[in-house]
Amino acid sequence: MNPRDPAARLCYGTNVHPAEDLESLEAVLDGPAAAVRARFAPGGTLGLGLWLPARVAAELAGSEKAAAEVRARLRDRGLRVETVNAFPAGGFHAAVVKEAVYHPDWSDPVRLAYTRDVARAVTRLVEPGTTCVVSTLPGTWKAWRDGPAERGVLARGAAAAAATMADLEAETSVRVVLAPEPEPGCTLETIEEAADFWNRDLPAALGRDADRLLPHLGLTADLCHLAVTEGDPTDALARLRQAGVPVVKVQVSAALAVDDPAENPATVEALRAFDEPRWLHQVGARGTSGARRRALDLPEVFGDLPSWLPCREWRVHFHAPLHRDEVAGVPTTRDATAAALRSLAARPGPLPALEVETYTWSAVPGFSGSDGDLAAAIAAELEFARESLEG
Repeated sequence: MNPRDPAARLCYGTNVHPAEDLESLEAVLDGPAAAVRARFAPGGTLGLGLWLPARVAAELAGSEKAAAEVRARLRDRGLRVETVNAFPAGGFHAAVVKEAVYHPDWSDPVRLAYTRDVARAVTRLVEPGTTCVVSTLPGTWKAWRDGPAERGVLARGAAAAAATMADLEAETSVRVVLAPEPEPGCTLETIEEAADFWNRDLPAALGRDADRLLPHLGLTADLCHLAVTEGDPTDALARLRQAGVPVVKVQVSAALAVDDPAENPATVEALRAFDEPRWLHQVGARGTSGARRRALDLPEVFGDLPSWLPCREWRVHFHAPLHRDEVAGVPTTRDATAAALRSLAARPGPLPALEVETYTWSAVPGFSGSDGDLAAAIAAELEFARESLEG
């Protein structure tokens, strides 16, 4: 695989599909994933950002036979595992998810056990000599516990996982790289927190094993999250590079965008349709002074509109369809996402894994949700991402 070829690194995240057990995963590969491949890469292969919830990871890690069957299914349907999502451990499509997506966090030994199962499963699904990035929860939810000590908890957990991954590479010749994914409201949220984690907390946790373990660690950058927390994803990626933080995976996503909300009451009203009960939709705003403000979910904004309306802009954590510049009357950060992709393609060296991750299709107002429409929509997103990388 050419590490500079955007088509070779581009994939889509299967956490858009409810698949909490092995049978459901196989149905995803047979159905929607194969349908997306037929539309986006007919005659070729399609990369997947494979979501492995805890139950599936444990089954694959514990059974060579089960893993071999999934591997054969991938091959026969023209699919490959490009990267893996080990952030939600399960229940990601429950009626109400919200903060439950952060259980178990990195203070719970179950998170480490789950991550080790994912790493073992990966070595059974990809070819020897492959490097596969696994994105993970960036610590915990700040509303539960906050402060620098939580970065230390994450660092020690990541170091323990990396030790397992180093042993697995020696055994299987597959390199698994663990990459925490900063998210609004979590332990790693801002560029500064990510830089402190990488340059202070992680070296302290790695100690003398740093040379052996660092090849198994990096960072996932989600372009929607960066739009919410930082404003400009391209600038945020540049600041991570300047801080020496290796971005090994980019989740190609767009946020909802409301500029000058006081002057756009129709857009503010349209945004109410995205205040749905399943997932959190954190909000980042820029005040008139330029200072940034945040809300943990949309009801916090709508419950205090007089104080939020004077802001210059709102950016909302709702993974908006990439190929649309407006969704149900609300603009998106699609253009900023495209600019970030162009900046990545223009840089020398290997590209990170590039995962189109619009898991929110079932919550998009007006979307039919049929299998055919979903496959067409994901293929259109992948095409938008490819054109952005090549343009």
